[in-house]
Amino acid sequence: MIKIPINSWILTVTFSLLSLGLAVYLIITSKRRLTETKALTLLIATYGLISSGITITLYFLWHIHSFWRVIIHYHGANLHEMVLFDLWFIKIDFLSVAVVSLTLFFFVLSFMIGQFSLHFMTRQFRKDSKIDRAIELQNKFLWLSNHNIIVIDQNKPDTFSYTLLHIRLFRLFIDDWIVISTGLIEMLTTDELEAVLAHEYSHTFEQDTRYSHLVLTLGALLFFDPMLRIITNFMVKEHEFKADYQAAEFSRKPLSLARALYKLLEIHAVGKGKPFVNFTGKNKSLILQRINRLIHYSEINNLTN
Repeated sequence: MIKIPINSWILTVTFSLLSLGLAVYLIITSKRRLTETKALTLLIATYGLISSGITITLYFLWHIHSFWRVIIHYHGANLHEMVLFDLWFIKIDFLSVAVVSLTLFFFVLSFMIGQFSLHFMTRQFRKDSKIDRAIELQNKFLWLSNHNIIVIDQNKPDTFSYTLLHIRLFRLFIDDWIVISTGLIEMLTTDELEAVLAHEYSHTFEQDTRYSHLVLTLGALLFFDPMLRIITNFMVKEHEFKADYQAAEFSRKPLSLARALYKLLEIHAVGKGKPFVNFTGKNKSLILQRINRLIHYSEINNLTN
């Protein structure tokens, strides 16, 4: 049987083009936010392979002080011929393994940092949690009964959601959490509070929180990468728009959510405190877009709450 040596860049580019096409197709045709999130994660993984390949290639070129050699050599060995695995009719060379390994390293590192931070944050919050207020919320809004609710005692109006992953006896357990501050609860009316909690509930229901922390942590680690920043900003923007839409569909109170957003925007504008960016977003124009979309939704559906 004839052995076919697979060039690293042919392998990487072929896989990247296939992944890119699949990701774009899923983003365009997806009706569920979970599908779109998986597609964006796949897109980032593809981009990571290309970036890793370029980084490793440039490193070796710099190390041998030559940008003009077509074939890369390192310590006298041709990296494209340094075969590490010989699987059936495919030869996998050193550079291919290095590219995939570097990409996986950053993904695993991002996952571990994100989950470690969330576990530590959960322990801290549970120490200061107002259990009676959390039970009160679950009794008032029965659809929250399957969620872990933490009410933190602070004046700053905060709320956000996240997902914790636990591995016990080789089984994966998933816990969804919603955190809200007493400052936000006291600032909002009952209808506004319900709409805000429905927004956070939507994030966990659509499993945004299972992927977003990985992607955002990866973006923080590679903060110097402009393309990664563009992808993560797009993901955050789409998640917020669609969580607003589902909260409006679920609660039938789009104007209540719009009023809650406007109150948080006012607080930030007068300098009384900065709302948590997971709910309002960092960009003021994004908050205004969300408010306008909610108002438009209420008008076309003849909703007054």
